[in-house]
Amino acid sequence: MLETAKASYVLCDRETRSRLPEDLPCQAVEAVERAEEVFEDVKVGDEDLVNVMFTSGSTGKPKGVMLRHRSVSSLFVSIRELLSRADGPILCTTNVVFDSFIGESLFPLAMGKTVVLTDEEEMMLPWKLASVITESGAEIFQVTPARLQMCLGNEAFCKAAASLKLVMLGGEVLTPQLLEKLHAATDAVSVNMYGPTEATVYMTMIDVKPGDHITIGRPLYNQRIYVLDEKLRPVMPTGCGELYMAGECLARGYISRPDLTEQAFLPDPFFPGGRMYKSGDIGRLRLDGSYDFMGRRDSQVKLNGQRVELDEITGAILSSGYARQAATVAVRKEDGSMELCSFYQLPGGKKTAGKGWLQRCERYFLSIWYLPEFSRFRNCR
Repeated sequence: MLETAKASYVLCDRETRSRLPEDLPCQAVEAVERAEEVFEDVKVGDEDLVNVMFTSGSTGKPKGVMLRHRSVSSLFVSIRELLSRADGPILCTTNVVFDSFIGESLFPLAMGKTVVLTDEEEMMLPWKLASVITESGAEIFQVTPARLQMCLGNEAFCKAAASLKLVMLGGEVLTPQLLEKLHAATDAVSVNMYGPTEATVYMTMIDVKPGDHITIGRPLYNQRIYVLDEKLRPVMPTGCGELYMAGECLARGYISRPDLTEQAFLPDPFFPGGRMYKSGDIGRLRLDGSYDFMGRRDSQVKLNGQRVELDEITGAILSSGYARQAATVAVRKEDGSMELCSFYQLPGGKKTAGKGWLQRCERYFLSIWYLPEFSRFRNCR
């Protein structure tokens, strides 16, 4: 990522410094005693970058999405109205490397709200998160369906969740079963949100409640969605097509990858001088003006808020040299959550490839986010 972004300076801790190239200018945060008292006034334009957000690739080769000030400011208009629906603090449980971190940190701070920061254990352990909610009086919680599923399996969290006023759900498909389970624990307003990083975090949102047909909602302020066929022609309402996104929300493109930018960000044929983003998502426009998410046109799925390319995982298994054939699928479990299953055939009729080969394959070819894990008990073991 440093090479792709052409970073000229890195701020890190001492432990990380030892793992970085010696010729890369770095500053350990422990060595900074105090900040300068006087800062130069820096002028920032609408097209200047807020940050470069790297999307997580299955094989650990992410793309750097360049988010503009114009795009983030446009999103703030919609998120400001949403966050105003609850007066209390907002939980910040998203790692800073994810785009949705902006919505639960910078935006509420700009509104004068209290942001309750959580450490890694509190982010991952429902009973510790329950204590944070109770002690801080937090009323707003942004969460992926997969993490919410885990949290609602804990009695302490369900008890604490009763005080929540607003739950923002995004990053994955929200199932009716999970929504019912959530509303059994809290009367909070539930908002289903959808959008790729390339469209600056969120593109649509809608209030949802048990019994509703769950859609991804309508486009936010200054944003547009087209449902197009393979020839970029509009599909009639209720018909399925690929979702293309347009408006102020679009990122500038992928840093240092003009080839990928050209493939994904196309001229907008319906808005002279505009651009649209080819999302790869399949959806349809409903008669009420909201949109249904129908899946992907390729082998990409979202798991725990992360983008996963099924073909890349299959490729990692084949690249190990131990498997002759392989396939990977996403399976929806009874509780509505999703898991990945890989199948492989060994060469020459072998029944086993030897102890540890699959683990070696995973470690060398896959990102850490996709290494298999066992179910966790209360003590996280």
